[in-house]
Amino acid sequence: MEYSFTNSGTMDELLDQGIIKKWIKKFYSSINLPVVSFVSSINNIQVFMDGKYWNDLPIREEVLQPAKYKMQFSLSGFETMKKTYNLVLGQKIEERIELDEKTRTEAFVKSLIFPGYGQWYSSDNTHNSRRVTGTVFAIAYVGSLVGTGLMWNEYLTTKTNYDNSAVDYNEQEVMTEIESYRKVMEDNHTTMASAKSNAGVITGVLATVWLSSALEAMLRFPTDYGASVSFSYDPVLHSRQLSLHVDF
Repeated sequence: MEYSFTNSGTMDELLDQGIIKKWIKKFYSSINLPVVSFVSSINNIQVFMDGKYWNDLPIREEVLQPAKYKMQFSLSGFETMKKTYNLVLGQKIEERIELDEKTRTEAFVKSLIFPGYGQWYSSDNTHNSRRVTGTVFAIAYVGSLVGTGLMWNEYLTTKTNYDNSAVDYNEQEVMTEIESYRKVMEDNHTTMASAKSNAGVITGVLATVWLSSALEAMLRFPTDYGASVSFSYDPVLHSRQLSLHVDF
């Protein structure tokens, strides 16, 4: 490794100008850059640095510039891990990266929490259709949820109108008025019954979307994430690693 300096002058002049300190700092920085090593028992994990693909694991003694890095570790069939590293001069990082495998049970639970969430969970760059399916379920759920709220609110309004008309009907004493108020009460009852029926239907749609999303997330969980076998040396544990990963 060669270093060249373009400044010239006497030693006193260089000291006064702080040139020597700059030389020393530059030289120290060049031989003490941060070094990172990432290994895993899982083969072919992709590493993205600041949103751009960087490398595949294992990564051994990679020299980087001092800075803040946002790392993302991804592999089809596993949950993505995101970490932030603030690297400084002289820092050495040796870290094992172990991702949690995605499961159909977790997809089912997530879609029970919010329809579409389980489909998003199981999606990745090789299963983009799962994200589309999840979005459809999410939109259907939100739409039916809003519709359910509106329909039940309408039912409560019509029920209030019916209750008021029933009170008015019971207060009448003149035959002609009784007949008139009875007709109003019956009309309000018909409107209320229709509103209740509509609210029940949209509530059924809401429940169907919610349950269908959970079942779909479990039953159509991807089974083709793939299989891999790897044999590598782990510099962190100083041992050889044999790993087998198979998805069913």
